[in-house]
Amino acid sequence: MKSLFFIPVFLIFIATSTSATIEASISHACFKGDKDNYVEFNIYIVGQSVKWIQVDTTNSQASIEVNILFKQKGQIIQVDRFNMKSPKSLDPVNFENIKRYALKNGLYDIEVLLKDGNRKDNEALYRSNIIIDYDALNLRQSDIQLLSSYKVDSLNQISGSKNGYFMEALPFSFYDKDLVNLIFYNEIYNSDSNIGDDFLMSYKIIKAFGAGANEKPALISNKRLKSAPFIANLLKLDIAQLESGNYRFIVSIRNRNNDLLSEKETFFQRSNPDFNRLDTLSKDAVQTEFVAALMEKDLNYAMSSIMMNLPDADVSIVNDMFKNKDLAAQRLYLFKYWAKRNGTLPEQAYDEYMMVAKAIDKTYSNGFGYGFNTDRGRIYMKYGRPSDVTTVENESGAVPYEVWVYNEIASGKQTNVRFLFYNPSLVLNGYKLLHSTCRGEIQNPRWKYDLYKNVPNEQTGSYIDGTNGVKDNFNRRAEQIF
Repeated sequence: MKSLFFIPVFLIFIATSTSATIEASISHACFKGDKDNYVEFNIYIVGQSVKWIQVDTTNSQASIEVNILFKQKGQIIQVDRFNMKSPKSLDPVNFENIKRYALKNGLYDIEVLLKDGNRKDNEALYRSNIIIDYDALNLRQSDIQLLSSYKVDSLNQISGSKNGYFMEALPFSFYDKDLVNLIFYNEIYNSDSNIGDDFLMSYKIIKAFGAGANEKPALISNKRLKSAPFIANLLKLDIAQLESGNYRFIVSIRNRNNDLLSEKETFFQRSNPDFNRLDTLSKDAVQTEFVAALMEKDLNYAMSSIMMNLPDADVSIVNDMFKNKDLAAQRLYLFKYWAKRNGTLPEQAYDEYMMVAKAIDKTYSNGFGYGFNTDRGRIYMKYGRPSDVTTVENESGAVPYEVWVYNEIASGKQTNVRFLFYNPSLVLNGYKLLHSTCRGEIQNPRWKYDLYKNVPNEQTGSYIDGTNGVKDNFNRRAEQIF
């Protein structure tokens, strides 16, 4: 009597040209019809990803050639080809289409090829599979459709309407911060002959990946329904307080004895940067997170590796944690730090960062502290691998120095950025940042004087106003390299 079918939907877009690729969301859901079972496609095209052609004095229009193949065991069962035209518009807009295809029960492989009608090298290929398994006897659910919006259309006058509603599918199964409601549609079949009594439909949201995955639901609700041959559900859930992440949405049917009779699920993503549960977390709340396994030595090491990135106010707070040996507070702080940077996979973000931190520590350690807290280590951790490094250890009159060049620093949208490190103490890995062209870093107009302070008689210009230099008759190259 159970119907526990869940087929994950995999969307694969394959670009046939590196110069362009149509951006599209293609979702599908299977339903039981009065006469024939069918699959419904929602094709959503990102307008900016296709070419628009002028059609009148003010408007342009885009056109997509759509080719859909249904296959079973490699054999083509059904084919459809049609043109999907956008509305006429002054500027490119997103547009969509709904198509339905009658199919017999079975497993099908699907291919959808999209071609830009106005640009030959712009196309995308979508592949997936479906199972249709509906009959007149057994309890079944349709697939779940996530919706961005809907309109009441009791007479089904709008093309694509169904059961008194015109529904727009949620593109890419993605809820941004402005979408505060999860709207879904599904259908239940043959509950009268299989249950014959009131029953419970429950729906819940569970985190899909990372810490807390598949554990306590982030949201759960229930609705009591009366048995009937056919039930259509269109429901709205408030997700304003649902934090960013990847989620499973599950709809279950249970009888009065709480027996699970049918279950369907789908996947979605949520971006909600304005809401952060991290601020309300307690020390006890992270006992099941990855930080709970860190011993004192590893915890202190991990905390030290992020100190360079902390605001001044937090540095003193963390130092107090070290002083008081408050490991619970350190674990909570460390978890919040990485969860804010990757709310979905904080442990993965932590692991990737620590792999780099350990390598930098080993490379730049000078015996006085961790290598990632030296100037070179800090710059590497902050801006990544430099595009070029020049090391000079035996230039006349100069202490050892290095020049790092970054062709581009993405975070600040800067190009041709340079850092000059020097080693006045001559100890191993004792390099300090002397001068940089990077915004927010040390900018020392008198850097040549400091670099060549061992030959004061060779100095030129004025140290006071920063026009100082050094004679170049001893193969001195720092200014040229920098």
